[in-house]
Amino acid sequence: IAAGQATTVVKASAGVLHSITFNSAATATNTTNIYDNASTSGTVIATVAATTATIPVTLMYDVAFANGLTIITATANGSNMTVSYR
Repeated sequence: IAAGQATTVVKASAGVLHSITFNSAATATNTTNIYDNASTSGTVIATVAATTATIPVTLMYDVAFANGLTIITATANGSNMTVSYR
């Protein structure tokens, strides 16, 4: 997922989120919301504020999602991310 403010539908059906790697730093006001849905709402899998983490950092989840996987970055300076899923 490119850096910046975005709503990204990663997968529009059931699957497993393995990990997310934050490849670049985000601003102090940025949060990343991860949803079990193919849209901008639904069950929250995680809310991440990776602004103070040493970059790159990989967060491991290994969590199943039933409806899809959508990731939303809140600000224009959101992190560049690599999402591993199946």
